[in-house]
Amino acid sequence: MHKLLNLAFCVYLETLSDGLSIEDVRRGLSDADAAVNCFTVTSRFEIIQRSLTNPSKVVALRLATKCTVDSKGRVRYEAVGDELREAIEPSVSAIAVRAVFDGQLARFVRGTPEKDEMARISRNRASIPWRMDPSNFIRHFLNKPVEEQVGRLGGKVLGEKKWDGHKVLVIETEPVTREQVRRKLQFLVDCLRNFTVVRKAAMVNYSSDEGNWHDYTLIEGREYEEVDSGIWLPREVNHESFKVIEGKESELSWRCTIHNDRWSVNDAVPDSLFTMPFPEGVYVTDEVSGREYRNTRVTDQTISDAANSAKELQQMYSDMPSPDEILRGTRWHWWLSLLLVTSGMLVLAGLLFFLLHWQKNYTK
Repeated sequence: MHKLLNLAFCVYLETLSDGLSIEDVRRGLSDADAAVNCFTVTSRFEIIQRSLTNPSKVVALRLATKCTVDSKGRVRYEAVGDELREAIEPSVSAIAVRAVFDGQLARFVRGTPEKDEMARISRNRASIPWRMDPSNFIRHFLNKPVEEQVGRLGGKVLGEKKWDGHKVLVIETEPVTREQVRRKLQFLVDCLRNFTVVRKAAMVNYSSDEGNWHDYTLIEGREYEEVDSGIWLPREVNHESFKVIEGKESELSWRCTIHNDRWSVNDAVPDSLFTMPFPEGVYVTDEVSGREYRNTRVTDQTISDAANSAKELQQMYSDMPSPDEILRGTRWHWWLSLLLVTSGMLVLAGLLFFLLHWQKNYTK
């Protein structure tokens, strides 16, 4: 019965989507957000990133993650993979992270898959060393609810367009000008899939560039599935960031392709999931008390939790494509480009040699 009502509502929306006001959209976004009390997602990140200290160097990074977020903003996050360490010569190293946020304090441990190296306590949820808060996979952008940003920044419905075979609404916020640079946000909202925000972009326009707007960061969702009644979540997410300079072509700084292997929604989650004792011997920086110390307390549960999560994520990481395979699919793989150019030149040289040889021998 519920599915029939949902289908009828979708038909109703399709009929009236031309007349939806921004208030209707905000209400739909808010109701859709409220339907998700908690989610857990297991993801694989394939990252192409340009070094900040050596822009000519581009690397591929891999990350296997598992994250739970509830409606109170509490978090449990675990990851195994690679990170780019910037130095005189940038390098890629292995990393393992376990983190929680209980609504008041963030606690995390980071190191390698073999050894915990340091821990930190902070009041700031954003201090969690994750590549991306997975709330941004759904109806958040820049770590804030889309509905809130649309309301606060004067969002307007501009019309409709096709996205991934679906009709979506185009919503943009009022441009804000600072130092002759205008900025705005753009959202594509699929009302038929319960106000799913399938694309989010922060855009910039320079006064010398007339009406041309350029994305400088964006998140796109693909392959949506209804994991629960009325709750549509993406199996694939693309996150890109660009270096935008006035009068020049935008340059891709990094691209993150995220494969969401497993979603679970609104499962009962114990409070203990958002607690995490530190392992014995790890060096702790406590930003709340201002203390630094080496932890001496450890429990069997601490050891068990760390071992179980590391085993699952390490297996996911091992099954991912190699860095070369990830790079091979991008325009940054310089040696592949060189190989193609060289092959083309050899083919042309061979063809020219054949024509000259044929002309010399058969036109006498």
